[in-house]
Amino acid sequence: MASTIDNDHSEPSQTGKGHPLVLLHGYSGNSEIHWKNQINNSLIRAEYHIITPNMFSFTNKNRMEIQTKTNSTNEVKKLRYFLKKHIKISKPLFLVGYSIGGALALTYASFFPQDVLGIILVSPLAFLNSFIPTVPTLPKRTITKNFTRKESSFYKATWVVFKRIIKTLSTLNLKLNDERVVKSLKNLHLLNIPILLTYGLEDSINPSQNYELLKKYLPLRTQIVPFQGDHSFHDTEPEKFNEVLLSFCKDVRSKKNKH
Repeated sequence: MASTIDNDHSEPSQTGKGHPLVLLHGYSGNSEIHWKNQINNSLIRAEYHIITPNMFSFTNKNRMEIQTKTNSTNEVKKLRYFLKKHIKISKPLFLVGYSIGGALALTYASFFPQDVLGIILVSPLAFLNSFIPTVPTLPKRTITKNFTRKESSFYKATWVVFKRIIKTLSTLNLKLNDERVVKSLKNLHLLNIPILLTYGLEDSINPSQNYELLKKYLPLRTQIVPFQGDHSFHDTEPEKFNEVLLSFCKDVRSKKNKH
């Protein structure tokens, strides 16, 4: 039976055993789409209790409402209640956030640092209260043999144009909200939590200014690993990304156990 909280979370899929690893998906998607190559990885499942909440505020079902619904304080409180009361997580967890899910992970850690053992950021937005364009989104599906050559070409061309629009709007958003962005980021350096920042050098969604801001305000000890890929490099280079993720988590746990 599905459990919901203000219609913003659905009962997550859970798999694997071990330390809790919470995967936060991005905008206009869900965990099954954005994290399939991590959920189904046998090495990750062998070491970690993978939890993948679907946040309805970020899914394409409510894409026209996200601008008014998304508030950093409300989102993190809802997520924490969900994880504590419904999933009954009792020990510090790893937060892995993709795109807007990365901004949520940082906000969550800022509010509840005692809950978080480590943070893995994957193509993260710099801050959660960013303007999210409400233009209808295209399903990012794999081009298959079911597409005619004409349909395939049209889909690819439309997706490229759409990503350019998103990147332009994101760049404009960072400039228009410069003071608010800095205000939301300026205390991140105080986080005493291991952080791994990963991003694609060919990111066609997040502008380079987004990552420059994160590098400036995240703690100096933050590990930074760029990938030769686009916004969803963890999906196109899953083996390499999963290896980096597992190595980071293992190192954090090892250091924690020594203390």
